[in-house]
Amino acid sequence: VKYHFPKGVTVLELKYRETGYNAEFTGYFNSSDSFFNELWKKAVRTLYVTMRDTYMDCPDRERAQWWGDMVNESGEAFYALSPSSSYITQKGILELINWQREDGTIFSPVPAGNYEKELPGQMLASVGYYGFWNYYLNTGDKETIQKVYEGVKRYLNVWKIDKNGILVHREGEWYWGDWGTNIDKQGLFNAWYYLALKGFRNMSELLGHKNAVEETEAAMKNFKKAFNQELWNGTEFRSSNYNGDTDDRAQALAVVAGLVEPKKFEKIYSILQSQKYASPYMEKYVIEALFQMGYVEYGLERLKERFSVMVNDKKRTTLYEGWGTGKHGYGGGSANHAWSGGGLTILSQYVCGLTPIEPAWKIIRIKPQLANLEFASTGNLTIAGRVEVTVKRLNDYIINAKIPKESNGIICIPTNYNFIKLNGKLIWNRKQVNNSITEFMGIKDNHYQFKVNGGNWVFVANL
Repeated sequence: VKYHFPKGVTVLELKYRETGYNAEFTGYFNSSDSFFNELWKKAVRTLYVTMRDTYMDCPDRERAQWWGDMVNESGEAFYALSPSSSYITQKGILELINWQREDGTIFSPVPAGNYEKELPGQMLASVGYYGFWNYYLNTGDKETIQKVYEGVKRYLNVWKIDKNGILVHREGEWYWGDWGTNIDKQGLFNAWYYLALKGFRNMSELLGHKNAVEETEAAMKNFKKAFNQELWNGTEFRSSNYNGDTDDRAQALAVVAGLVEPKKFEKIYSILQSQKYASPYMEKYVIEALFQMGYVEYGLERLKERFSVMVNDKKRTTLYEGWGTGKHGYGGGSANHAWSGGGLTILSQYVCGLTPIEPAWKIIRIKPQLANLEFASTGNLTIAGRVEVTVKRLNDYIINAKIPKESNGIICIPTNYNFIKLNGKLIWNRKQVNNSITEFMGIKDNHYQFKVNGGNWVFVANL
């Protein structure tokens, strides 16, 4: 803010009142690495300045509700802001489907009077697993899913499958996959479509549409097989009409969509070590893929490398639209774009391992992946109540967890530890388990799984 006063005026006080959305800063993240603490802090600040009556592109260029941005933003809000922040997502979901056109296509920004171009990739992301379904997973709002279900079905029917089992080439009205270069758009669209099927399958099950569940599961099975046959060339995923350099986004999105078998992980990991074309918007999925594949140390290394300029920028408290601002950025070079805040979600959901696995945070999984950090902690006020987790790895491996009263937690401890105590009592010594205060749920992904009720729990594991 710049003030100009005529000569002779004495300034007694200057104040301002911040305006924004009706949501509180209830979440937090802290770790042994100050860089990631600052990244999380800047991400939540950027998130808030893009919230008014809708999520918006950015506050200083166009205050329009672009849904590609909104998918990332809504995911961040569930870890950083109070439950009231979900209403802005609910509003956006209803608006997106209520503005659906007669031919079944959808577009954003909406509401709109002078714009109606479909961005296929963003629309598939919106109605899919990371969009509509993630909203339901965090809120348990079945009514909204009921209202938009038929609209989602109509939009998915816009997409056709070719003779080889993947999507018929379709560009929509704005053929956009991401900012930057070397974008395998058809590769991305196919992965987004699979994620849309995944979300629709879950919605169908929620609403009791048994036939739709069975049909969608069959479609997903066939599509996954065709995707790997048609797009995997032995070393990478690449669509037939793409001639650019290997696209890191397409590899990563295939992983997070669930289209990739573990035997391909090593080759994809090698690609993600060298290819760095994703914008901050799509970089979230690159880092997420690395965590899902188990390359967590490099995941944090790449996150720090890619976001170093904007996190270390002392003049700005927000994250950029691109990797630079102004002429060095994408689009209009905005310095405050919340689509760049995916690192916030990664740090809370993957590093601290905090995620709901039943709607409305009724069952909460805590499966930390600290990488090279000594400790990390996160928490937020969810619709079920306050959830918190602190994980430390010094001589012992320690998880402090706070689970809401009416919820359950599934705590995951790496299997390389021989002894585990819960609230001071031995519950595991490799030979037997004490089920008096917890329920042992077996081993999955090289982790012991223990179920606890609502309350405060301290797990201590050692060799």
